[in-house]
This record gives sequence, structure tokens and C-alpha cells, in this order.
Amino acid sequence: MIKKQIKNIFILTSGTAAIPMTALSCSVDNAQDVSQNNENTKELLQYFEKDDNKKYFKNIKNNIKNNQNISLSSEQINTMISFFNEYKKINDLNIEQIYEGLEGNFSNNDFISSELKAFDKLVNTNSNSFLEINSESVKRIQDIYNLILERNAKVINKNSEYDLFIKEINNLSLSNNLILKYLKNHSVKIFNDAKLKNKIIELIKSIDINYSNLNNLKSLYKTKEESEIKVIIDDIEIFLNNSLTNNPLVEFNSKANEYIEKLKNKVI
Repeated sequence: MIKKQIKNIFILTSGTAAIPMTALSCSVDNAQDVSQNNENTKELLQYFEKDDNKKYFKNIKNNIKNNQNISLSSEQINTMISFFNEYKKINDLNIEQIYEGLEGNFSNNDFISSELKAFDKLVNTNSNSFLEINSESVKRIQDIYNLILERNAKVINKNSEYDLFIKEINNLSLSNNLILKYLKNHSVKIFNDAKLKNKIIELIKSIDINYSNLNNLKSLYKTKEESEIKVIIDDIEIFLNNSLTNNPLVEFNSKANEYIEKLKNKVI
């Protein structure tokens, strides 16, 4: 806060100091200003004493009570109360948390955290730092409040998208439990891959069909004595046991079709 200092000019005469009328008038006005500012400070203390404000502003309240030199204008009080009201709104606001592992465009998280720490410093220190609060501070804290609301909306939307994605997976009728297990273990990774996520349901359905077909062929020809067929069957068994752990999903169908064609060529 910049304090306006009023300097009284004294005209010195021989042996006495005469105070001009203009200087006297200024001194009276200054005394009235100080008195009014002290009343304004009481108004701020009354604001802090309200039941719904007490828990937020203990440090500031005690600091003002213990410091008789703090003098605030009516404009300062109004600005501070506006700031404190916004501070309360942020404190009462639920900060939505994104599900663990999900990725989103939350590049302003660090900026929001930095600003919140700065606001806390203004409110919760034992110094007179709160005297720095001005109209710019009010705009800053209002902007942060709106940023948090925007961020919350994005988080809620992203979490809801994931919930819907999991619901779609759970509603799939799959013949193979290994596929469902894979989906549950890798659901976050798949969801974060926008390209894969958009085609995963249809991809999984086709994988389930090819997995069943390949497994049936393996069972059908497992007892064959031909060495070349036995090699293919052994390769198919290894593939089925490891395909959903060591290979990307998008490669499954092409690999499965290769084995099916190899087997057909040997038995037909």
C-alpha cells in the first residue's frame, strides 16, 4: 500500500511559529481521515468475526488486532472483502481429481497451484502482506476461480468418458476370458491412445472371433502326426498363450490369419 503523506508547511517568524489557515485545515482533515480509516478497520474485523468467515482469516484478524498502526481506507476495505470472498469460494470449491493414469490437457495445473500458494501467503502469514491486496489481486483470484471451474469440468468429462469406456468393455460378450483380462489390465493405456480407443470395441470383437477360430483349429489338428503340422500347431499354441501379453492388439488378427492360412495349406 502507498501511503499519502501530507506535509504541513510552517511559516517561521521571530521567536514564534505561525500555522497558516490552510495548513490547519489540512491537519484537521487528516485527523478525520485517520479516524475514518480506523472505523474501516473495525468493519474488516467485524467481517472476520462472522461465523462463516472465522475459520479462514484467523491470522489476519489477530494481526490487525495486535497492530494499532494499520489504517485502511473505505476503498481498501471493499477491495479486500471482495478478495476474501473469492478466497472463500476457492477454499469451499471441490477440486476434482482425474482417475489415476488418465492423461488430459491440464497444462495450467502448475500455474493454478502457484497462484493459490501466493493467495495463501497473502491471507495466512503473520506479516502485513495482506496490505498488498488491490484490485489487480481481486481480478487474479477471480481468474483462478474460473480456471479451476474450467479444469473441474474437463476432469469430470474425462472421468465420465472413461466410465463409459469401461461400461462398453464390460458389456462385451467375449468367448475368451484372456481377452477380457487383457482389457481390464490395459484399459487406461488403451483409453489414453485416442486412435486405438476409437476402434477398440470392433477390434476386440474380431480378435475374439479369430482367437476362437485359431484355438479350435489347434484342438482339431493337435493329434496329427505330420511333422510340419505339429510345428504349426506348436507355434499356434505359443502364439495364443503370449499374443495378449507380448504383442500389440493391432497385430493379433494379421498374425492369427497367417497361422490359419499356413494350417490350411498343409491339411488341404
